[in-house]
Amino acid sequence: MTVARAFGKWCGVGLALLVLVPVAVAPAYAENLPDLSPKSYPAAKVYRGKVKLPDFNGRDKDFRLFRTTITKEMLEGVNFAGEYRVNQVGCGAQCTFVFVSSNRTGEVFDFPLGGDDNLLMKLEFGLDSRLMTAQWASYEPDRCVLEYLVFDAGRWKELYSRQVGTFEACHDPIDENAAQSDPERRAP
Repeated sequence: MTVARAFGKWCGVGLALLVLVPVAVAPAYAENLPDLSPKSYPAAKVYRGKVKLPDFNGRDKDFRLFRTTITKEMLEGVNFAGEYRVNQVGCGAQCTFVFVSSNRTGEVFDFPLGGDDNLLMKLEFGLDSRLMTAQWASYEPDRCVLEYLVFDAGRWKELYSRQVGTFEACHDPIDENAAQSDPERRAP
């Protein structure tokens, strides 16, 4: 399901119900942790060419409803993984969803988190890395989760996920929760 289609469901417009699926939380054994440093997931290069906008009547039609915000953000320039623009959009109280668009090809990609399942979502990412850190909360179960994902060839791969506290912990910055849960694993 694309973000655009799910948006209506998250905001109560659609007819389908979302099923909450718990996220697997990796064990806290230091020897099992992947390298979570942004430098370990470098972007190939930084795209500095002309912005190619999405094909909202073709390949990217599922995102047509959001063409104004996607286009506006893309024109601001790349901010993630060398060629992409990350655009986090609100969908209600404590609710957001994310578009990731290639300024080089114009393609828009889904982000695997967002909506009512991932409240208070905060993202940390950089221009020269494919690593994204997401922090999000849920009421049922009552938790705050830190998730590390890498974006490769248009696909998201979860590297590591860890509960860092209850819902309230997600009011704290990502860096604070990361330092408290995995002090040696957090890049300076």
